[in-house]
Formats: sequence, structure tokens, C-alpha cells
Amino acid sequence: MLHYKIVRKKLVLELWKCWPKKGMENMEGNIIGVNGPVIKAEHMKGFKMREMVMVGARKLIGEIIILEEDFATIQVYEETSGLK
Repeated sequence: MLHYKIVRKKLVLELWKCWPKKGMENMEGNIIGVNGPVIKAEHMKGFKMREMVMVGARKLIGEIIILEEDFATIQVYEETSGLK
């Protein structure tokens, strides 16, 4: 099974082409499950609720909707087919 990364980027209230900006902290977690547009991920300490994240190699845009200890549930706003 391939494990894609969840990359943390802080939301910038500007044009998307400006996001992310230089010097922003990158953090990574691992996808452990995909069910439609909902992703389960582990190693998510340091992330915050409602934080925008990029998911997988295609850098799909998503939002953390549930955060419990080291695990997160992420709502992805793009097509998730192909993620494992």
C-alpha cells in the first residue's frame, strides 16, 4: 500500500497562486484510509482544526474536520480517486 503525505500549509488570505509562501513550516502525516472525499490520517500532531492541508502527490486541497490525538479526519475538496 502506498502512503501519501499530508502537508501542512497555513492558509493565506490572498490569491491561491501565492499559497504557500516562503518560510512557512511544513509538517507531514500519512494517509491510512480513504472513503470518498474523506481521508483518515496518522502522525498529525501539531496540526490544528479547520487547517487547510494539501493531500497526496497531486496536492489536493482539504481541511481538517476532526483531530483526535495523533489522528485526523480530512475533508478533501477535489476528486480523491487514486489515493490509497
